[in-house]
Amino acid sequence: MTKLILRLHTRAGRARLEAEETDTLSSLQEKIAAQVGVPPSEQVIAKNEAGTDVLSGGSKTLRALGLANGSILHLIQRGPAASVPTIHPTAHVPVQRQLTAKCTHGPTGACANCMGPAAEDANKDEKKPSRCTHGPAAKCANCIEDGDAKAKEVKGHCTHGPNAKCPNCLGVSDEQMKETKSACTHGPHARCPNCLEDNFIKSAKHKSFEQYLAEKRVRCADHPAEEHCVNCVPPREQRYTLKPNCPYHKPWPHGVCNKCMPATATLARQEYRHVDYIQFMNLQEFNNFVGYWTSMGMTQQRMGFMYGYYSEDPNYPDGVRAVVEAIYEPPQLGDTSGVRLLADRRKGDVDRIAEELGLEKVGWIFTSLPRDYFLSSQEVREAARFQNEFSVEHPTGYMVTKFVTVVVKQDTEGHISPDAYMVSDQCQALERDNVLGESDNPKLMVERKAEHATLLPTIMANGAPTESFDPDWFLVNVNSGAPQKPRTFFKHSDFARENRRTQPSPADVKAFLNKYRSEPFHERLSDFHLLVYLAQMLDIDTALVLCRSVADKTPVSQPLQDLLGSL
Repeated sequence: MTKLILRLHTRAGRARLEAEETDTLSSLQEKIAAQVGVPPSEQVIAKNEAGTDVLSGGSKTLRALGLANGSILHLIQRGPAASVPTIHPTAHVPVQRQLTAKCTHGPTGACANCMGPAAEDANKDEKKPSRCTHGPAAKCANCIEDGDAKAKEVKGHCTHGPNAKCPNCLGVSDEQMKETKSACTHGPHARCPNCLEDNFIKSAKHKSFEQYLAEKRVRCADHPAEEHCVNCVPPREQRYTLKPNCPYHKPWPHGVCNKCMPATATLARQEYRHVDYIQFMNLQEFNNFVGYWTSMGMTQQRMGFMYGYYSEDPNYPDGVRAVVEAIYEPPQLGDTSGVRLLADRRKGDVDRIAEELGLEKVGWIFTSLPRDYFLSSQEVREAARFQNEFSVEHPTGYMVTKFVTVVVKQDTEGHISPDAYMVSDQCQALERDNVLGESDNPKLMVERKAEHATLLPTIMANGAPTESFDPDWFLVNVNSGAPQKPRTFFKHSDFARENRRTQPSPADVKAFLNKYRSEPFHERLSDFHLLVYLAQMLDIDTALVLCRSVADKTPVSQPLQDLLGSL
């Protein structure tokens, strides 16, 4: 019998299946059900993404159906599961392996700790001693027999026991081990940002900002170190306002010249981006946000601020990844057309709690009904305002932002998925300098009408002056997705959400703590929304003390435990 490795693409991501060519389609469906949780009755398996080449005949063998080793299958759900909100990563986003705490490689690497076992072996992970942190396919000193002399013979880069194998030691000679770059902590078959050179994603529409700067420096002309040329410096900051106090004439409106008049805004698509990928590490947060929206029939749109952190993304040259750990929904009123934010007196407390946990605002997320455009003119302007608010100074002195916009909507097939964007630096400058105006058409940006004694720049699109133009000029695409096995910062994400129809109460705190009473107290408190509510119910200083225990994984003082237990 020939063993087959099949790749399964689903709305939630990708999976790896092992089967025999003599297995039937029905047995394959059972394996899929065990691995991804979709019952066979709701499975439609196709050979193509469009779903036109469907596999049929439950008693037919995989060989008879034309499947071979490495075949790619697409799972199309039908029935009730089709309406379940899921992450739908874009096709060119690489598969995120189920990394464990013992993995030392990046998401494109692999080792015995994260190379997924067959579905029938998945439960073996529960049988390891509690001290183990690797996957079920690996071994370590905690789960091998005591006194095993072979434990000392494992290669230095391996993290498993002597009875297991990984890409670091499987058929690897000592010479190959020596060739691994000194900065790397993995073996020669894995990759990390230190050695990832030619395996980057090739289909990205935009370069990372650091890559853009590096490519400019390569073209830099020879000159003394204290001098600079156009390739040495970052992009010039764009200004579209009248330069004040021009010495060559009387102040505007009595005079103007080429040196002080606003620069012409020639619309151009930005070739770089400041964030390459946004990852929903805490998938439960995303699903809760979307689930509440769908529970109201999608008729009341919702908006939230995403909190998380930034990290290096090894899938792009000098790439940046925004990792989402929590979504805070401020007070708001929603209808079919959008969301209107209300005054939020807790805004400062939420930011302080996030900061104490080592998190920050990384973007905003909102829902929308199906539509035939990416972002509306109003949404583009709102994104520009947020990006201006959260700009920081780059080491070159150039102001940059990493604040991402995510829109969640349902496509024509009923799938709910996020699309991520940023707006260009030029859009930020035009919004900052009060050049853009209110538009009644979501598909058109407009220049505001000049008031008396106001001088606005000329906007050029496709070589001609214009007062209205397509918002897509400003859009910068950001890839999005979720790991197959999230490793979120928070232990829990199921406490009652703030600013919804039903507000959390002290009774919710008592029920929540009682639900997880078998856990250490700092783990019972490891929920972002619980900490936000405790800041309101108690006080911000007490909540910050609890945040430090959660972040540092240290015991909570007995008086505080007694205080919370008395609720």
